[in-house]
Amino acid sequence: MRHWIYIIILIASCSKTTSEDSKELTADNFFPFNKESFDRTKVEAPIDNKEKLKFGEERPWLTSMHGDTYLSDTHAIDINDDGRLDLIYSGPGPVTYYTIVSLGNGGDDFSFEGYIVDLQIKNKKVTKLYFLSNVASGAPPVDRQTIVEISYKDKQPIFKTIFKNETIGGIQFPNQRTSYEIETFADTLIARDAPLELDTPYDYIIEIEGNRLGLLTKGTKAIVIGEQTDSLKHLWLCALIYPKHKIIKYPYMNNQFDSTDGTTRMVWIRDKGLKKTD
Repeated sequence: MRHWIYIIILIASCSKTTSEDSKELTADNFFPFNKESFDRTKVEAPIDNKEKLKFGEERPWLTSMHGDTYLSDTHAIDINDDGRLDLIYSGPGPVTYYTIVSLGNGGDDFSFEGYIVDLQIKNKKVTKLYFLSNVASGAPPVDRQTIVEISYKDKQPIFKTIFKNETIGGIQFPNQRTSYEIETFADTLIARDAPLELDTPYDYIIEIEGNRLGLLTKGTKAIVIGEQTDSLKHLWLCALIYPKHKIIKYPYMNNQFDSTDGTTRMVWIRDKGLKKTD
C-alpha cells in the first residue's frame, strides 16, 4: 500500500491558457504527476483511536474487507477551519482505492474512487485535493489524475472537479514544468510514451513501434506541460491532448473517447509539424 510521504503546497509558476479547451488548466491547478503520496503528519491533528474505530464501525465494509488496517489510512484534519476535526479515509476501497471525507457531523460528505497524493491549504482551509485512480488494470493499465477544488459557503465545503487526465502505464513524466498551447498542422504526428533516445535498442523499436501510443491528426490541440531533449538533441514535448481530439490507434479501452467528459490524455511528441497557439 502506498503511504503519504510529503506535502507540497503548489505555487503558481506557469502562464494561464486561454482557449475554451484549456480554460480549467491554469497555473494553480496542474497535477503533481511525479507524486504518489505526501506527508500527512504535517497537516494531521492528533486524535484518539476510538474516534477512528467509530468511523470504521459506521462503515462496516471497511472493517469487513480490511480489518483494523484502515486505521492507518484514516486521518484527522480541520478541513474547513471551523474548530471541529474532520476525518479523511484514503486507502483500499471496495474495488481499488477509495477516499471518504467526513466532516464533524460524521456523515460521508464526499467520496471518490482514488487516493489522495497531495492537497493544498490556503488560509487554514483545504482548497484542493489531488487524486490518483486506476481506471483500467489490463494491458496496458490506465491511471487517472484528478483535481477536486473545494470552495466554501458559510464554512460548508463545495466540491468541484476541475481537472482530469489519463496516462498509459509506464509513461514518462516530465521533470520540469512549462505551459503553452499547441496545434498540429502535419497530417499525422506520432505520439509516444517517452522521448525516443539514441540508444534505444533496435529490436525494442521494431517490437512496439518505438513506444508509440498512436497518431495525432492535423488540427489536434493540446497543452504542453514539459520538455526534454534526447541524446540526438531532438526536442520532445510532453502534451495533454484535449478531450475532443482523438488519438488514432491509442491503446485505450476499445479506443473509445468521450469528448464531453473533460479528460485530457498525456503523450510525448516531437516539436515538428506543430505550432504554438498562445
